[in-house]
Amino acid sequence: MKSLRAVNLAIVLFLLVSAPSCRRGRVIEEGVLNVAIQSAPMSLDPRVATDAEGDKIGQIIFDGLLKRDRDLDLVPALAEKFERLSDTSYRFFLRHGVRFHSGAPFTAAD
Repeated sequence: MKSLRAVNLAIVLFLLVSAPSCRRGRVIEEGVLNVAIQSAPMSLDPRVATDAEGDKIGQIIFDGLLKRDRDLDLVPALAEKFERLSDTSYRFFLRHGVRFHSGAPFTAAD
């Protein structure tokens, strides 16, 4: 009986101590996105990011022509659709109405 009471007390103390770290929606600095990761990314450039952290941050920050679905198949993202023309060539049809954060339109030149 005493050991059960001690276990319950330990659980309650643990919850009381850990509860403050579970707060959500706390703003550390206005206009800043804070992301918890295990280690620093090797690169934030999605063209050369080869580590998990760099890849995940790149997915959050950047949109690509394609993305992977739950089955890891490539599906359109900024592209409406795409066609395989040959083993080395593809044709992408871009979504209309897409704009950069600056307001500039997204075009094939980008």
